[in-house]
Amino acid sequence: MKMLRALIAVTVFVQVLCEERIIGGDEAVPHSSPHIVHLDNASSFYCGGSLINELWILSAAHCYFDPIYFNVVLGDHITGYSEGTEQVISPSKAFSHPQYNTATKDYDVMLIKLSQAPELNQFVQPIQLPDKFYEATPGTECSVCGWGNTAVPGYHYPAELRCAMAPVISRAECDSYYSGRISDTMICVGFQEGRIDACDGDSGGPVVCDGVLAGVVSWGFGCAYPNFPGVNAKVSSALDWIQTTVTYN
Repeated sequence: MKMLRALIAVTVFVQVLCEERIIGGDEAVPHSSPHIVHLDNASSFYCGGSLINELWILSAAHCYFDPIYFNVVLGDHITGYSEGTEQVISPSKAFSHPQYNTATKDYDVMLIKLSQAPELNQFVQPIQLPDKFYEATPGTECSVCGWGNTAVPGYHYPAELRCAMAPVISRAECDSYYSGRISDTMICVGFQEGRIDACDGDSGGPVVCDGVLAGVVSWGFGCAYPNFPGVNAKVSSALDWIQTTVTYN
């Protein structure tokens, strides 16, 4: 199932607030992002995520399902095709951030505990988390990866993992584009002119800056629209909750 678009009324017109997706990227070098996973519901991927240690996945809160209804696929590059590198593991628990706000998308992060530890190898490896005070400098080039829609207008979901590089945009600049909707729990990545963005199906996937998991793909207006860069949950803002949840569950 693909994530549905939500509608937001803005003064005299309605714009589309869509959970994020990859447009304008390229096929990734196979298994060059061994931390990335996809969440599968009824044998179809619907969101991404990142392995952060031997038992835990970090994804987006708006991707939440009861753990009995989805599996986590690690070590994949081409969906729907067995490469012999995949590990499919059922989750045992899933926790949305207690301060997640469905309207504002603040704290759009979710932790998923695997029912068993995967085999760590060249295809499956955790990614480093940032420290509590990490702030990506505006202009820093970050990678965004996923299996989401690459066609706007229209729909095309490539089987191969795709990645794109885009710069961090300052909170103040991003906030000016989104009319005050950008909080300090978010990090914006993209271009003023559009062109490169995440899209439908990329939600929950990794935004990697300076070699650490800086963001989780969250939301944006449209896909790759000018003046509407991708908005991602800022991992450092949720770090205390991540560490506490992992330690005591």
